[in-house]
Amino acid sequence: MYIMLALLSAVFSSLTAIFGKKGLRETNSHVATFVRTGMVLLYVWGFAFFLGVQTKITDISPRSLLFLLLSGCATGVSWLCYYKALSIGEVSRVTAIDKSSILITMLIGMSLLGERVTAAKVMGLVVIAAGTYLMIGKIKEGKGKRCLFYASISAVFAALTSILAKVGLGEVDANLGTAIRTGVVFIFSGIMLFPTGAIKELTKIKKRDILFLLFSALTTSLAWLFYFNALRMGEASVIAPLDKLSTVITILFSVLFLKEKISRKMIIGAVVMTLGTILTLF
Repeated sequence: MYIMLALLSAVFSSLTAIFGKKGLRETNSHVATFVRTGMVLLYVWGFAFFLGVQTKITDISPRSLLFLLLSGCATGVSWLCYYKALSIGEVSRVTAIDKSSILITMLIGMSLLGERVTAAKVMGLVVIAAGTYLMIGKIKEGKGKRCLFYASISAVFAALTSILAKVGLGEVDANLGTAIRTGVVFIFSGIMLFPTGAIKELTKIKKRDILFLLFSALTTSLAWLFYFNALRMGEASVIAPLDKLSTVITILFSVLFLKEKISRKMIIGAVVMTLGTILTLF
């Protein structure tokens, strides 16, 4: 069951990147993150109330709450850096760099959380690393270096998001945990509007960009709900690679809908990453 949920998360994550890129056409990346997170907040809390799990919030232990809050903060940093990178570079390359968080998540999951270490899983990790390297390709100076910097920070904090959430969700309903985490991300992204000066751009968002951010928020909400339900059921070192198949799907969508050009090397990297992901299941 959790494998299917992780795969659904991958599909909706890829759509998130496409809609997010469209929504950044004339909008400041920090403003876009804040607005989109606010929309996600409405979606996930609405779903929590629909399921009636909001009443369980008083049953959450201080330890679980702490890890959920830390996971939300990690997500906030990851998103801010991801959308900054997305506003600079191509979706296909930014996603490939960001999704290298798979490797960090797998290593932490196996070393600190005591998850299964198998020969196939280790081989899969190596193959995924090789595929990621091929997909990233040659980084150009200037914007390319800046894009790499922000996307790399996003990857580190995305990995921390999964690990912290895995610990925090131990005794918490995944849908409620997702709603709590999203609240933290919303507050974090709102605070960041002030030191970055982006607060001045909040009233300048175009209607077209709001529409795409709305779609991006919806797909993010669905991706999160599927992902964190899967994470509560299975191992982070298995679920993270499955979810990150969104990299391959995103590349396909970026060609179809954004008309981005991809190299043969990137295609080979996508195939290699897919094979590596399959190996992690064993």
